[in-house]
Amino acid sequence: MKARHAPERVVAVVPVKSLATAKTRLSGTLVAAERGRLMLWMAERVVRTLRTLRTSGRIAHIAVVTPDPYVLSWAQEQGAIPLWQPHEGLNRGLELARAWSVERRADALLVTGEGAVVLAPDRDERGTNLLLMRPPALLPFSFGAESFARHMAISRSIAGEPLVFHAPGMAFDVDTPDDLAELEARGLWRRSPSPQWGTPPPADTLASAMEGAAHG
Repeated sequence: MKARHAPERVVAVVPVKSLATAKTRLSGTLVAAERGRLMLWMAERVVRTLRTLRTSGRIAHIAVVTPDPYVLSWAQEQGAIPLWQPHEGLNRGLELARAWSVERRADALLVTGEGAVVLAPDRDERGTNLLLMRPPALLPFSFGAESFARHMAISRSIAGEPLVFHAPGMAFDVDTPDDLAELEARGLWRRSPSPQWGTPPPADTLASAMEGAAHG
């Protein structure tokens, strides 16, 4: 009789910047509060999809890593584990989340199929919109401008040729005024007459989120 293997513990991590500094390349088009609202709208769509995967048993946990106290509270409301990031920086936050997942004996970070590394570039194949790896500590993070080429090179040097995943929904990002115009033209998002990203959470809710993030 064949031995049954325990299911893998796959952890999904969603990094969210401080809302006050979100989407700065759109600063000539949207005010800061509206950029923060756009960032939360995009993050909510990602977390909602991940919740479906968690319900189906394909992933074990969803974590949101952020330096923004408001986003920590928001993450709890979304059913995600809030991870407090004491310093700004996307790669810093992801390294913190990676350490958290390894401590909890995760087998993978957002990995599907048999490949050790899966990369999804933006439509210009310059940025990295999704990075999946098995095991969680396999590759260093190198997000930022022109990150797709760097992640490809890092994967080839450490883990071999990565699987590159192309999908219209995954390739589309909102970084420039033209991207924003396309998003609005698709009817997916519209500007608010009085932009804000939400009502500040009560002090006790915020304290609870901070305490939960500190203890993981």
